Amino acid sequence: MPKPNEHIAVLKGTPEPLLLMDATGLVYRAYYSIRELSSPAGIPVNAVFGVFKMILKVIEDVKPKGCAAFFDTARRTFRTEQYADYKANRPPPPDTLIPQIPIVIEGMEACGCPVLLEPGYEADDLIASFVAQHPDDFKLVLSGDRDMLQLIDDKTWVLVQTRGVSELKVYTPDVFCAEYGFGPKNFVDYKALRGDPSDNIPGVKGVGEKTAKKLVAQFGSLEGIYESLAEVKPERIRKALENAREEVFQFRELVTLKRDCELPAGHADARTPQFTAADFLAYLEKYGLRAIKKQLAGE
Repeated sequence: MPKPNEHIAVLKGTPEPLLLMDATGLVYRAYYSIRELSSPAGIPVNAVFGVFKMILKVIEDVKPKGCAAFFDTARRTFRTEQYADYKANRPPPPDTLIPQIPIVIEGMEACGCPVLLEPGYEADDLIASFVAQHPDDFKLVLSGDRDMLQLIDDKTWVLVQTRGVSELKVYTPDVFCAEYGFGPKNFVDYKALRGDPSDNIPGVKGVGEKTAKKLVAQFGSLEGIYESLAEVKPERIRKALENAREEVFQFRELVTLKRDCELPAGHADARTPQFTAADFLAYLEKYGLRAIKKQLAGE
């Protein structure tokens, strides 16, 4: 199984990918990984710095033929309409993080990287829809969110941030199967059983990571589990599944990414960012990101 940061070797011999970035997730991870940093005007830019530092490194490593950056909009989405408690446990983002998201968007636009966001949908759903609309292209999804693992197939691999903004693990179909014991298409069944505390999805009471993996590996989907419920052992797990029969299918629906979102007009194609463009270099100067400017200059 590949170790973190062995993605370059794993990708050797693959076609040039489209790099699809869960940019909102990158912002959050960078914010909590990079120490305080401010622009000449006193605006916090630690997350901005971390995002572009990561993107430049990944692009250097994987040499994509095009990129696109996907962002969340408001926290209220179709999932909160279906399940009022969805993500209700999350505290509001820090005041010094919120202003950095539009600054990252500004930087993406300055280097010519398409920015995709759509009210009512999460970045994950837009990425899933982009993947569905480009079935013939080889795609790499860069994210810290394991929900993306359900997208894995021969043409779509996932680069998961494992620590800070610098360590990555590449998930191919084989790597996923080796870790979970079943195929990527059943990741949503696993998540429904196990739950997801970060999204406030409780899952089935008493079913943890190991039990959820075992159930999915043995019976396949939720349908397979409930069709063979009498065979489930121990009894306490069988009873827990019986009690959660209705809810667990709702949980699966919540964790399943939508693949039919209408992408914003004019932004349906990935493009290669131009980090040496005058607009992007001016952007770096504006926000005091001189370390990135020096990196681009090879200093």
